[in-house]
Amino acid sequence: MGVVLVGMLFATGLMLKFVYQPVPDRAYESIIHLQNNVLFGQLIRNVHHWSGNILLITVFLHLLRVFFSGAFHAPRQFNWIVGLTLLGLVLLANFTGYLLPYDQLAYWAVTVFTGMLAYVPGAGGWLQAALLGGTDLGPATLRIFFALH
Repeated sequence: MGVVLVGMLFATGLMLKFVYQPVPDRAYESIIHLQNNVLFGQLIRNVHHWSGNILLITVFLHLLRVFFSGAFHAPRQFNWIVGLTLLGLVLLANFTGYLLPYDQLAYWAVTVFTGMLAYVPGAGGWLQAALLGGTDLGPATLRIFFALH
């Protein structure tokens, strides 16, 4: 199921990439244009959105199954680390895709999340500056999130 979801995400993401413009002035307008003027644009965007959410749920449920069955013990410790890394990548992809419409909801959600990064001991300030591309959320942040996504 995960392979099918990842395949759908790549296929729909590639189609969305032809319409989306990762510039603050045009990002939201390109999403509206996609939904209203592109043939099957709303369907493609919804399939991409829901595939990402279902993949996150699937990966988390798989993690729970592996944990509660004890399948992470020897000799499969490395598989557990790979699985946790994949969970982190799926979370990162979902989170970075959240800002791409660049609407008020996405703007403030990313502002709150990156604000919380400042409280991480040691590397918090560096992580915050790296994700924001500076001190405030702006065009650099959108470019970074688009590149990571």
